Amino acid sequence: MTEPVGLKAYSLATMIQRLLGAIVNLVIYVVVGVVVFGIDMRGDLFAALVPLVLVCVALVGMGMIGACSYVYLNVRDWSNPLMWISGILVGIFSGVYFPPDILPQPIRSIGLILPQTYALEAGRLALIGGYGLAEPIIQRDIIILLLYTAIFLPTGMLAIRRAFRKLEREGFLSQW
Repeated sequence: MTEPVGLKAYSLATMIQRLLGAIVNLVIYVVVGVVVFGIDMRGDLFAALVPLVLVCVALVGMGMIGACSYVYLNVRDWSNPLMWISGILVGIFSGVYFPPDILPQPIRSIGLILPQTYALEAGRLALIGGYGLAEPIIQRDIIILLLYTAIFLPTGMLAIRRAFRKLEREGFLSQW
């Protein structure tokens, strides 16, 4: 039986589901890396999970801002432009495909504005390098991720609230 669920409850459940999905993916990647590829995981799993959770929360805020682009840019019939651009930047500049250190300095600077760069660096250092939460470089990345979270989460919540008000005011909420 289906029960009506409020928008806040639905949004929170969706965010939690994606966070849990990201954690499951991380565990699968670690298991495959250790079992299949023989990677030595002498690291601190908790020190890797802290930046993962922080970046997920920061990205929830960014996702809310991106979701608002559908409303403000009226992009109903095509993909979200902010998420598309963000996906390209993250893949190339944050260290998803290769370490950012091999990029030329001007291009490497682009990755410094992306929270994923700091989460990936802290995760690698914790899992492969054996760094713990007491290490200054891990602490630096966590502080940066906390700043991203403090900026993007409230901004995203405000943007979503305003976007819904706009849709309600204009009578277009049912179209979305």
